[in-house]
Amino acid sequence: MTRWMRLTISGSAMLALTIALVPAALASAPTSEVIMVEDFEYVDEELCAFPVTFVDRGTFKLTTSYDRAGNAVKAVATNYRVRYTVSATANGRTLTTNAPAVVIESFEQGTELVLGLHNAYHVPGTGVVLLDAGRVLIDLQTGEALFEGGPHQLFAGDADAFCSFFADP
Repeated sequence: MTRWMRLTISGSAMLALTIALVPAALASAPTSEVIMVEDFEYVDEELCAFPVTFVDRGTFKLTTSYDRAGNAVKAVATNYRVRYTVSATANGRTLTTNAPAVVIESFEQGTELVLGLHNAYHVPGTGVVLLDAGRVLIDLQTGEALFEGGPHQLFAGDADAFCSFFADP
């Protein structure tokens, strides 16, 4: 599993947990919930030669669709009012990116579709050091990408510029 997949799956795990907590009271009618994420922290020890701590913050709206039996068939997560950001910190340095991606999980197909900007970490005076944007379709069973379009540096394993920013001076 690639590093990009681990970061995406950590967000997916949070999304799946949220869906599990949403009641299917209206069976076939969709439900919507606004979810606030405050300091959801995870550490990636493989992306760079040192651990990088990521912290998610912001809100998103989760709309879940159900079949007639009340089973969740699809969930769509979008930003909602408060900007969703992800900060990366290592060796006393921090970079923050907006993360306005749309995530669509199809429980019937067992897939997750991530659309838009997943991350764009900028270093002042240098520019973008890590960019993931476009479209990725993921098999939720295997974690494998079924389709990928757009620049996806994490997906491609191209995090050298990102890691260089955090390396000890």
